[in-house]
Amino acid sequence: MKFRLETVLDKNTGMYYGEMYYPENATEPYVRSKAVFTSAEAAVQHTLDTFKKMFPDQPVAIREGL
Repeated sequence: MKFRLETVLDKNTGMYYGEMYYPENATEPYVRSKAVFTSAEAAVQHTLDTFKKMFPDQPVAIREGL
């Protein structure tokens, strides 16, 4: 399964949230997290960790800048 994750800074809170796009070329997010992350990197890492727990037998990797 391939999806795209984008992180967004919520200007009201100063926190980041993630938007997951599926399929990866979708124009609108499939799901959006709450703005609870202190950095874009934290949002990405949390998403990766979640997917690794959900799909322990599947490889989970990130490709940046695509």
